[in-house]
Amino acid sequence: SGQALAAELSPLVIEPDGRVVPLQYGFASEYALGDLNRESIDDMVDRWRAHVGPRLQALAHRVRRGLDGNPGRFIDWYAHMAAEARRGTVTDRMARAHRPDQVLIPIAPEQRGRP
Repeated sequence: SGQALAAELSPLVIEPDGRVVPLQYGFASEYALGDLNRESIDDMVDRWRAHVGPRLQALAHRVRRGLDGNPGRFIDWYAHMAAEARRGTVTDRMARAHRPDQVLIPIAPEQRGRP
């Protein structure tokens, strides 16, 4: 199943901590395939396709809709996807928590795991 993933999702990035994320370094961890320290990419694929892939696809549709009306403009698709993923994760967390008064601040990838 890992071989066919390349046709659906490319590139994959291996972060220094072993996380495998789509598209570019620092992509929101909520879209990660998994952690190479715990499992192989082949083991990650089916779970990612079932649970995370559809959310990444919805993210791509949101980004594309947001860029409609800008014909002929060159864009950095990966940067737009990463920025929207970061925005979406904060919004999604707040919605899941049902606490609109709570503000969540994303942590930069290089600060994760630090006290």
